[in-house]
This record gives sequence, C-alpha cells and structure tokens, in this order.
Amino acid sequence: MGDFNCAIDRPEMQSLFNRTRLQPPSHVVPTFPSWRPQRAIDHILIGDGLRCSEMKAMPAALSDHLALSLQLDVPDAALQ
Repeated sequence: MGDFNCAIDRPEMQSLFNRTRLQPPSHVVPTFPSWRPQRAIDHILIGDGLRCSEMKAMPAALSDHLALSLQLDVPDAALQ
C-alpha cells in the first residue's frame, strides 16, 4: 500500500497486476491534493482471497496526500 503517484489504470499498474497476485481496488478514492482531493494516486492493493470494505480517505498529518483506510476481512484459515 502506499503513495504510488499513479492512477490505477496506468500501464505500470496493469503490469503489476499481471505479474503478481495483487488485485486492483474495487473502487478508487481521491487522495491528492489533501486540501482538495481530485486524483486517486494512492492505493491499498490486496491479494486474491482477501476482501475489503469501507475504504475511505482521511487526514494525514503534514502530508499533501490524504491517507487511505479500509476494513480488511481475513479468512479464518489465514489466521491459524
């Protein structure tokens, strides 16, 4: 997860998805600039088999980006 500085539909991101088990987010949240977010260039990517919900942007101290937060649903089998 992090400050990719890249929209999710860019070729660089598509290459990442094609070469790994990471999945694109179900929806994107604008995070930049923090004072008037218009661009979704920060992402939390999850692997297949995991689900997430409640993705939202929130203030991050001293940053020009908003932080991303989500609820991650981890299967019971992964916790053993």
